[in-house]
Amino acid sequence: RTEYALKEGCGRVVVANTFSQNWEIKPYYELAEKYGYRVHSLIVENRHGNKSVHNVSDATLGNMLNRFEIKL
Repeated sequence: RTEYALKEGCGRVVVANTFSQNWEIKPYYELAEKYGYRVHSLIVENRHGNKSVHNVSDATLGNMLNRFEIKL
């Protein structure tokens, strides 16, 4: 759906996901380049006191934290 929106020339395309490794977001950067879009990546701050509002287990959150990479 992301590529379709980019191909159709939508003004802004937002992809919300829990990318934690660079390889996971790479295809989106490639699509943006292919269709002439600029990418803005946001890392959401922890403003909920380390509580999962989606009932994700502490073990799963820990695994995500341990594999987290920042694209530089």
